[in-house]
Amino acid sequence: MSDLLYQSDDFDDEDQPLNAPHSDEFALTENFEYVTNSLSIRIFKGSYRHAKINDKVFEIGDIEMPFDSHNGVLRVQVKCHWYKWKPKHSYIHVKLDGNWQLLSNHSGEVSRNFRQARLLP
Repeated sequence: MSDLLYQSDDFDDEDQPLNAPHSDEFALTENFEYVTNSLSIRIFKGSYRHAKINDKVFEIGDIEMPFDSHNGVLRVQVKCHWYKWKPKHSYIHVKLDGNWQLLSNHSGEVSRNFRQARLLP
């Protein structure tokens, strides 16, 4: 696992997971939060731990250099969780696999967590 993940105190509910999967290609974003005048990014095509990101907005991490390249792939650090877990000393690194748009003063909803897709009955 590239990032060590730790339980987050950012959620009020009691159903904190005991384990988060290393990857999940079907994971979805949830826990949308309203932000005001935030540096954010709209990702038209991206991924995190094999979960596909299509036209979602994330708040960019509060660090000097949120963008980097790893194995030739552009990434950005965003304030989001993986199954209510997060890296202890950084933000999650989302891969930018296609187009994206920087939103310098975004006011609106941002994604805060990836979760397991629920099966329909």
